[in-house]
Amino acid sequence: MTDHAPASVPPRVAPRLLPQYSFRTVVIGVSAFALLAFAYRQASQGVAWAEALVFAVTVLLACFACFGVLFLIAWIPALIGSDKWEDVGQGNPFADGQLPPQVLPPIDKTD
Repeated sequence: MTDHAPASVPPRVAPRLLPQYSFRTVVIGVSAFALLAFAYRQASQGVAWAEALVFAVTVLLACFACFGVLFLIAWIPALIGSDKWEDVGQGNPFADGQLPPQVLPPIDKTD
């Protein structure tokens, strides 16, 4: 008996530089961008529903951009000011053979 995979199982492919997308993903993405382009075209001609949709999408994108900037404002100083050996002296509560710190005192049930 050989140790080969059956013919129905494709061989493992080495990772590539660019990701591989399925046809379904590409069709859904192109359709979504076509609908957004249609809404933008209608908004540029003054149609009210399209203006509202373009405004809502723009506000969402601006919020995500602001969230990204706020994350970087908090992350960069934390990255620069952190010491990788800062908590080594305190011990690791998840290490083998070491109990976690006790927050509540033990209850004596001999009463």
